[in-house]
Amino acid sequence: MLRTKIIIASMAMALITGLTACEKQADIAGTWAGSPSQFAPEDQGTPAGTTANSMITTRMTFIPVEGDNSQGTVEVASDLSLTEAVPFDSTIVAPYEMSVAGTAVISGVYHFDDNDEVVMSLDPSTLNVNIDPQTVAYSENLITGTQAPQIERLKPAIAAAMKAKITPMLQAYYARYQRIEDIKVKNGLMSCEIGDRDYTLRSTAK
Repeated sequence: MLRTKIIIASMAMALITGLTACEKQADIAGTWAGSPSQFAPEDQGTPAGTTANSMITTRMTFIPVEGDNSQGTVEVASDLSLTEAVPFDSTIVAPYEMSVAGTAVISGVYHFDDNDEVVMSLDPSTLNVNIDPQTVAYSENLITGTQAPQIERLKPAIAAAMKAKITPMLQAYYARYQRIEDIKVKNGLMSCEIGDRDYTLRSTAK
């Protein structure tokens, strides 16, 4: 009789543990947004001229496989706000500060490696970078304080050049998203570790 009670208690404990694990895995489903951060750190090959005002805000969307919360698809999307000190002409006599905005999206798959660890595999071929030509703007001259002239006809070419410039940087940035460790979810916030850095993400669910 005692042995039967022990077996039943063990089974109940295993069931509770299993349910707890499932609940923990299900908690990451949905979209999680991070805070704006500098783009990009020196270890990602920041091009000369890119200033500390260049920012990136990234969010991750996890979509579990139906009936299996331990794996699914993931999309990582970023909003970009880039600022760069550049010469207006072919010389450095009259430097202006240029700003431009854009987005980047990459997708892949994920699976839980443990109750609080997720392994992600992002497909580089899915990376889509978009720089909006209409957001290209020049601020005043950094030396003289004069305003830059109209550059409407140059905006598409500037946007294309900036896209080519930052795409390798974004590839390096997303390469960090291979493993998410020490995941803790509470009150709509996810604390975790990505690439040896601590992050706090907030759920965008209404």
